[in-house]
Amino acid sequence: MVNMMRNNFLSVGVFLSVLFSYDVIAQETQSSVMLLGVFHFANPGLDKVKTDQFNVMTEENQIYLEELAKRLSQYKPTVVLLEYEPEADQRVNDRYKAYLEGDYELSSNEIYQLGFRIAEAAGLQRVDTFDDRAVGWDAEPLFEYMDKVDTKAKAMMDAWYETVTTQSNENIRTLGFKELLVLANDPEQDNHNKMSYFITNQVGTDENPVGAT
Repeated sequence: MVNMMRNNFLSVGVFLSVLFSYDVIAQETQSSVMLLGVFHFANPGLDKVKTDQFNVMTEENQIYLEELAKRLSQYKPTVVLLEYEPEADQRVNDRYKAYLEGDYELSSNEIYQLGFRIAEAAGLQRVDTFDDRAVGWDAEPLFEYMDKVDTKAKAMMDAWYETVTTQSNENIRTLGFKELLVLANDPEQDNHNKMSYFITNQVGTDENPVGAT
């Protein structure tokens, strides 16, 4: 799953923030991977869909996060990959080291709330990044084209965003923490997320405008 927060666009559904690599002993040792989908614990409000903030800092939710991190660490991950830009690796690991020494208070961001806790419970001395930006996302040409040429399609897309926003905020208002995380890992939600990415990540030319066939 691709987190498109950096492009000021909502990736609807699943945000992959934590990836685990652990060894499975069978006939021979091989690498296996676990993917965990989460929503923004610290919502920056930069996405196309503006969702409300879910408070992960309550006492109840903090206890849940502690227990969840311990359960996930039972998979014995050898590497914990978090979704942050490679340029921030030193800064994030400085914070992780301080956290291990008891000198860093976790902010609400999922990288810290889950990532740091899982890595600590697994006995790891560092965390790593997997935020590869080699694959870009460029939706502005499509939005500009619809504004100028296909206002009907633009209205339909805006209505879809409004529906997603309403449903997302209803989920935040009515569901518990565990239920929200289960929803974030739902295959149907993942498909919606991919769809929103692929249908907008198109770049056209003067001869072949975005959306033209």
